[in-house]
Amino acid sequence: MKSFLKVFSFVLVAIIVYLLLWPVNIQPKSWTPPSAPAMEGIYAPNQALAGMEKFSAQLGEGPEDLAMDAAGYIYAGLVNGKIVRFQADGSNPEIFAETGGRPLGLAFDSLGKLIVADAEKGLLLVDEEGGVLPLTSTYKGQPFHFVDDLDIAADGKIYFSDAAVGSGVRNWKDDIMSHSESGRLFMYDPARKHTQLLLGGLSFANGVALGPDDAYVLVNETGAYRIMKYWLKGPKRGDSEVFIENLPGFPDNISYNEKGTFWVALPNPRNALLDKLLPHPFLRKVVHRMPEAVQPAPVRYGFVLGINEKGEVIHNLQDPSGAFAPITSVKEIGDYLYLGSLSEPQWGRIRRP
Repeated sequence: MKSFLKVFSFVLVAIIVYLLLWPVNIQPKSWTPPSAPAMEGIYAPNQALAGMEKFSAQLGEGPEDLAMDAAGYIYAGLVNGKIVRFQADGSNPEIFAETGGRPLGLAFDSLGKLIVADAEKGLLLVDEEGGVLPLTSTYKGQPFHFVDDLDIAADGKIYFSDAAVGSGVRNWKDDIMSHSESGRLFMYDPARKHTQLLLGGLSFANGVALGPDDAYVLVNETGAYRIMKYWLKGPKRGDSEVFIENLPGFPDNISYNEKGTFWVALPNPRNALLDKLLPHPFLRKVVHRMPEAVQPAPVRYGFVLGINEKGEVIHNLQDPSGAFAPITSVKEIGDYLYLGSLSEPQWGRIRRP
């Protein structure tokens, strides 16, 4: 019995020392989030996304974002680095290009070139034959860590996000857990081949969308449950402000439909345990050392918001069953909303409200 107690005591001490002192790959910052809004009223649960059509990616998983060219072909970037092209009805997938990284945000420029935000390779241009050309992968000699999303202005300038320094696309949850505020918003000018930092200090800089007349650009702060606005024109040029805050979930990609509505994908609702841990960096280190099964974890939940130009929620589309989740991008094309997912082996489509 004494030997058992001795072994038990040793193991218990070892576990405590491990939980308290073992090195971890995050350096958490203290942040007290606002109380999560109630899932009622404008955020009331519904089944608006339950009837969506789903199309198999077939050649891989994780069609995180979608784009359509002038001929009506649909493009998606997959976990395996492939960019796949589909017919308009989702049929006949074919490999269009391979980046060798992880293609995320996609958009076509005015010349019909596909511009890709690749988490590992930076900002890329893909020509009509599928040839991949690098545009920018560094700022002041330092490589980007997690190029996430982009949008393109009428003058050809490309606005894009670098989500976080240090974590990378394979370990994105580490940055959410650390709340590093290392995300950045950039502008790349193809004519001058110049990269400019517009906004730093963002908590996981994610989706990017230009507003009407390219007067401003929005960038989602996934880790802060809000969307920031950076002014590009007018008397506020160069200033930033909150567009909408205290969202009921983690905002991922955002797109503008050119008719007054920004569509925002929320891959997950707020996590009550994470919100309680965020003001306490030491506790987050302890939790990070624990088995993944007891750490704050995503849940399967379909969630999309439509937000007007005043930052007001005007559409609330959900599917609590999570039949298609996480939803990481939403783009309005014609009469439909096209929905992407970071990890699903398919993409979705549903009639716009």
